[in-house]
Amino acid sequence: MRWFELVEIPDEGPARNHMMSLRTAAITGGAFSQRAPLERSIKSKAGKSYDTAGARLDLLAYYDTQCSADSVEPELIPETIGPVAAEMIASGTWSRVWVYDSWNRRVLWSYPENESGVSAG
Repeated sequence: MRWFELVEIPDEGPARNHMMSLRTAAITGGAFSQRAPLERSIKSKAGKSYDTAGARLDLLAYYDTQCSADSVEPELIPETIGPVAAEMIASGTWSRVWVYDSWNRRVLWSYPENESGVSAG
């Protein structure tokens, strides 16, 4: 059995602006960050404890409302969360950390390497 914990990777500033524009019909905009939301999302789950009765626990962090930056900055994900993912796996609580792009329906990165033994990032 395998359990999954999910976390979205949103940049809260643009998300807030988007919600405001939906409510008011005003055009909004602004800059967004790739690194901070990714790091914040992973660290928020790394700091929690989970009782899985010995079942495997994977973290699936996903891009949905924000596009991923892998095509612009391919090393962003491993550089930003690789050390945190390694600590999570070493803790014994987590068995794998995944980063998924729901826009393009693909795994961007996983730690440790994926089931086939090939790094996904």
